[in-house]
Amino acid sequence: MNNCPERAIETMHGMVIPLWYFAWSIAPPFIFTWLLRQSNVLSGLNHGWREVLYNIVWAFTFLLFSFTAYRLIHYMMRFRLFNKLVAYTSLTKYKFWRRYKAPEEY
Repeated sequence: MNNCPERAIETMHGMVIPLWYFAWSIAPPFIFTWLLRQSNVLSGLNHGWREVLYNIVWAFTFLLFSFTAYRLIHYMMRFRLFNKLVAYTSLTKYKFWRRYKAPEEY
């Protein structure tokens, strides 16, 4: 990204924040609560095992959501409107966001 002379490579700062918030904070507790309500066996677990189960659900949900969101965003970049949305929410589009250039070796 830093070596592109056309500044054509951009990051998705504005898109990543809501996606990661959902994947870290909203989806795992929702799925974990749903699992506990669906199963009488899981609701009878003590606190330690519930914490282990929550961590497993959290990791699985985060990985699944991240993979799915990445594939969806990659597909959606084909559409001009979505591509422009990503471009304007990227801090790398703006002049104040400087790119690091490594010093040339002599």
